[in-house]
Amino acid sequence: LGRYRFLLCASPAFLAAHPAPTHPRALADLPRIGFRGVKAVPLQRGDESCLVPFDARLSSNDATAMLGAALCGAGIAVLPDWLAEDDLARGTLRVLLPAWSIPEGEAWVAYRLKGRGQRAVRAVAEHLLATCAFDRGPRKAPSPKR
Repeated sequence: LGRYRFLLCASPAFLAAHPAPTHPRALADLPRIGFRGVKAVPLQRGDESCLVPFDARLSSNDATAMLGAALCGAGIAVLPDWLAEDDLARGTLRVLLPAWSIPEGEAWVAYRLKGRGQRAVRAVAEHLLATCAFDRGPRKAPSPKR
């Protein structure tokens, strides 16, 4: 379906209570929200790279739950850009370390080519491909509303 970026995000309330990190190493001192099973997050800025241990205070396999926790001020979250963009535009989330990037993710639809219900599944896959908000290439970070 396409590629998407991951962003480090936090709520204004969280940032009012904690210093905003100026380097990935500073993340170790702050509460983090991460994907279950992810123990480190690779960040890159030009030729500089950093593998940040990401022992999360809260972990989940549900990005929407992670977004909710970040909006409540529970910590710094690694979120897909497509999920965070509305809150970034509203100013209820802020991007941290914007000069640093995390490797992109990819969204896929996988289905069997033969078998019962194949026509309906293919119709859903084609609908997703036609209407999915993912770009077909690298995305620019959303601009927060000022």
